[in-house]
Amino acid sequence: MLDDNNEKSIILQRQLRAYKNEDPPPEGQQCLPLSAFKSIHNDRSSPLNETISQLISGALFFACRSCEYSKVPSSEKRKTKILTLDNIRFFKNFEEVTQNNLLHSADFVEITFVSQKTEVKNESIIQHRSSDDFCPVKVWTKIKLRILSYPNTSGKTAVNTFFKNGQLVQITSEIIRDHLRKFVLSIDPLEKFYKIKKIGTHTIRTSFAMILHSAKVAAYIIQMMGRWASNAWLRYIRTKIPDFSKNISKLMVQTETAFFNIPSNSIHYKSKPTTSNYSIHGRDSVPEQVIPSTETNVFCAWAN
Repeated sequence: MLDDNNEKSIILQRQLRAYKNEDPPPEGQQCLPLSAFKSIHNDRSSPLNETISQLISGALFFACRSCEYSKVPSSEKRKTKILTLDNIRFFKNFEEVTQNNLLHSADFVEITFVSQKTEVKNESIIQHRSSDDFCPVKVWTKIKLRILSYPNTSGKTAVNTFFKNGQLVQITSEIIRDHLRKFVLSIDPLEKFYKIKKIGTHTIRTSFAMILHSAKVAAYIIQMMGRWASNAWLRYIRTKIPDFSKNISKLMVQTETAFFNIPSNSIHYKSKPTTSNYSIHGRDSVPEQVIPSTETNVFCAWAN
């Protein structure tokens, strides 16, 4: 519905705004601290649990979407392609490591996302090894070597492959979600800090953003490493988490910088006072007055 100026009708604008105001805020999935992912990573209670833990850990370091490392329902399938072993490469001294028995010694691991829902093709992200056992190089080395140890696998094999009862199967996003929820229930059975329904595969991406933000990583790096096409990742930052505002008040009270807005050029002209102004001030002539421009409201805030 357009008005006479060929613009959206003001009535329609107001109606749409009212609908938006009535809509509840989107239910985002909760993030988990790094310590939680380290605990999940150490779960070797069964071959299946170890496989799931590897996938969750590997996905965290690269902020993977569920469809990139697990099998998702057909209703959730998009243009994204699941990662294969050929998409995972290892480098040492800037040369690719091709011998499987040397993968663990690589300086960094590179993952190429062939097709994404953002329609960016062949985007490569690099993560360097860490001194900790919880390390992207070590995690993806284990994933690659484990899958290659299965029969009838190759570089074209998907990263979510698992060998069960003599056949190759795929780990699903539902399995990943249930594993995360099971862990959360084990540490918070009364759901005091976490709501199980708000824990899911997207928890990995929200956690990636929050962990890096808490580590004071620059916003543009978080956006690029997480492959966000915009600053939409900011909605994953949880302001209610104590660490979010840690040291903010300390920085505020220590700030002594004076700052102000630069005003625009003033307008010089003669002001013609009323007759009453003459009588009050006893003036016989009108002096030239400088009247500040009304174009900019000047605000000055000075430190004591």
